[in-house]
Amino acid sequence: MKKYIAGAVILGFAGLVSLAFAEDTTNRQDVNNKPMVSRTPRPEATLSVEAKACMQNAVDKRDSAIILAVDTFSSSIKSALSTRKDAFKAAWGQSNKVDIRLGLRTAWDAYSKSAKEARRALNAARKAAWTQYRTDARACKPSVEDKSNEGADTQL
Repeated sequence: MKKYIAGAVILGFAGLVSLAFAEDTTNRQDVNNKPMVSRTPRPEATLSVEAKACMQNAVDKRDSAIILAVDTFSSSIKSALSTRKDAFKAAWGQSNKVDIRLGLRTAWDAYSKSAKEARRALNAARKAAWTQYRTDARACKPSVEDKSNEGADTQL
């Protein structure tokens, strides 16, 4: 019982101390005692219909490439597992221990190599998809030249 009372007293004291040292955020100042200026939010950018459609196409292209990469990875791993299973069965069909161990080791090595290659291919495809997406996304933004001609009177 004394432990609980002592714990409650300590927690209460810690709460009071934290309130005493709490920072007053109503009149904040920076390190040089200058009042901090609150920033006004940026005006909301409006995107054109073409820019939105361009971004939708970029997202679709990126995600389709990633889905294809994952499907390829999945089929590669399934194939590697199937090959490993057959190699294990063949290894366990051997008559002596040395041949069994050699067969199991060879099966594991081949599986590890195949799985590593599949992971490398997946990572490379994902990286390429994201790189292409960034390129496509940059192309969707209007250039400086496009903005300078907006609202210009084309008739002379």
